[in-house]
Amino acid sequence: MSELKMIQRVAKEFSSPDELKEYLHDHPNADRGKHWVSKNEKGEEGQAYKHLKVKPDLAKRLVEHLPDHMKVIKKELQSGKPLLDARVHKIVDHLKSMATSPDTKKEDAAKYRELHKELSKHMKEDSHHEVK
Repeated sequence: MSELKMIQRVAKEFSSPDELKEYLHDHPNADRGKHWVSKNEKGEEGQAYKHLKVKPDLAKRLVEHLPDHMKVIKKELQSGKPLLDARVHKIVDHLKSMATSPDTKKEDAAKYRELHKELSKHMKEDSHHEVK
């Protein structure tokens, strides 16, 4: 009998309905009930943002390794503006996926693992981010 992989299911908070919609589009098997749009104290959606300022040298290397369909995130990294939490986690998910994919070349997988490690370390330094 083959060994089964356990997939960690994580609930995510998004800063806007558009962010949530984009995530659900990219993850068609996601459980809609486990993801939500953040609210501020008044109950308004999209106001309780969490941001991460990515170091310029790390941002540049991330842009080089992100696919074209992540162009919005690539633009934000290039601009030097802080990234919304949901976007940071989308990058983390992509890096983990590419590092463990059997279709990724060995040397490329090592680059993805290194970027994942560096971004995770950067997130840990920023106290409100949880690292997967």
